[in-house]
Amino acid sequence: MPIGHAEISGAGVAGLIAAAALAQRGWTVRVHERAPDLRNFGAGISCWYNFVKVLKAVDAYQEAQERCRPFYIRETRDERDRVLYTIKATEKPGERTFSLTRRDLLAALANAAQRAGVEIVTSSPVIGADADGALLVEGGRRYPADLVIGADGVNSPVRDALDLLKSRKKMGQGAIRLLIPRTEEEKTSERGKKGIEYWSGARRLYYTACNPDEVYLAFMLSPKDREGSAVPINKESWIRSFPFLEELISRVGDQGRWDEFEEIALNNWSRGRACVVGDGAHAMAPNIGQGGGMASVNALALAVHVTEAKTVEEGLATWERVERPLTDYTQRISNWYGRINDVPAFMRAPLMVACGKSKWIVGLRQKPANHTPTGYVP
Repeated sequence: MPIGHAEISGAGVAGLIAAAALAQRGWTVRVHERAPDLRNFGAGISCWYNFVKVLKAVDAYQEAQERCRPFYIRETRDERDRVLYTIKATEKPGERTFSLTRRDLLAALANAAQRAGVEIVTSSPVIGADADGALLVEGGRRYPADLVIGADGVNSPVRDALDLLKSRKKMGQGAIRLLIPRTEEEKTSERGKKGIEYWSGARRLYYTACNPDEVYLAFMLSPKDREGSAVPINKESWIRSFPFLEELISRVGDQGRWDEFEEIALNNWSRGRACVVGDGAHAMAPNIGQGGGMASVNALALAVHVTEAKTVEEGLATWERVERPLTDYTQRISNWYGRINDVPAFMRAPLMVACGKSKWIVGLRQKPANHTPTGYVP
């Protein structure tokens, strides 16, 4: 039962969850964040059942849900605003789900980690790690540890220093993601209670409220669509795609950033006493809302496995063997859902209607969301 010291690169979702879970199990933990404060780009995050269970397990749930927007229904609609596909969220004990801003989520996770005794160091850019157990920080500083974790995003210096990368590919889709103020009408309307993904041609627009004051929008399309991927968004162009959303699109300001979706796979998640978790290990397109979900599940499970094993190395091997199959599955399902975008519009609508009526297909999509994370105790 190794309980020692951990050094973590990245104070994002995966890094803070791993930090809190380790500290709660008796480890001393230091988290290094490159930025001068906690990263908050990403605008909105969907917390499905698996993610919510992780928040409860690391004592971040109570604060996270204070300003969230409960997630009741997720719909897919076409260019004529017709409902093609519906997933209803349940509201039973332990099964609540919601959307919130990345800002509010990271604040809740950081507070939970610090309550458990975690040290968070900002303006500390990590440049690598070694498998013997050390985190390397810009300026020549070396931080030895019993466990080193890279939770430092798609461009992970820890992953690259350990030479773990198997594949990294662009998904042919990307998004401009942003927050806008929520109107009084949205607080009471039917649309304001839902997460809705609108499809029009090769473009998608995802809408959901995140808290009482803000709405999250994701304008998704191919990077080849230069007009649609321009920042600030070309409102006239997007209104032509979704004329019934003119009022919504017109409220967007100059904010937002274009990012192309990527899928990352590693040969192994660890080497020696160092490992990678989150987007650096298993980035995926956000087509089923499980990028953050799988990062959270794997970060919690990491703390459990390395604490319960005889050695850190054994715990890391068990962690990957037990947890990776669901992560690989989730990447495949997310990729499959994104490929629907390539189906001609006249075929896509009946296809999605048929998928929505199939319990088997809905079950395939929702399998990651319905997963009970390792380390969660009801």
